Amino acid sequence: MIWNPHPVKFYINESVISGKENITRKIVRVYDPNLIMIQQRYKKGSKDRQKYFYALAKKAHLSEDKTIIVMTSVNINDQDSSNEKHKNTIIENANLFKTSIESEEDIKQGKLKKVVVNIAGYLIEKIKKDIHITYIESVSDIHVLIA
Repeated sequence: MIWNPHPVKFYINESVISGKENITRKIVRVYDPNLIMIQQRYKKGSKDRQKYFYALAKKAHLSEDKTIIVMTSVNINDQDSSNEKHKNTIIENANLFKTSIESEEDIKQGKLKKVVVNIAGYLIEKIKKDIHITYIESVSDIHVLIA
């Protein structure tokens, strides 16, 4: 459900990038079944400008009962018309990963605001008969921890 190329239906209350607002997420590259690059677009309110980011996403099984899904923005040339420098301030090595993406026209024309996902992800644990999900994110200068 969470590791899904289709629009996200898994809601996290008050999340900056995964909340109940209008979200579209698509896979733009597959490096292997557990390492992908995504583009996500979202809009909080009707008056806000739509935002987007590209991120590398990795799924890893830590044990039989624990899985993590983590994502971070990397250095992407997406032909965004703004001259803003976007830098991951938490995972600094992510800035060393450089690639180009052929973006949609609205991104090239600067109609969307680009944000940086410093780090975001899920820790999914099976504890007895229950599934516990912890979500954390740091987006640009916004930090949220929801458990």
